[in-house]
Amino acid sequence: MGRRYQNVHHQPRQILRSLDGYEFRESGGVGFLLRSGRYLRRAAPETSAAIIDRKTGFIKDTGATVVATECRRA
Repeated sequence: MGRRYQNVHHQPRQILRSLDGYEFRESGGVGFLLRSGRYLRRAAPETSAAIIDRKTGFIKDTGATVVATECRRA
């Protein structure tokens, strides 16, 4: 979360770890970014779908029932 632009990395994770009733699990593929996603969806939809499948697979592998993510626009 926020490492690229604001260099905020540990603080959001500390907050998530402090939530009672939840276990914090980092998904695989952290830092696996897709820039120009809108362009790729139009230009290469099969490639885009494969990347989305890979990213959602990382999340499914955690067994999570709740997912927290960042919202970033650059």
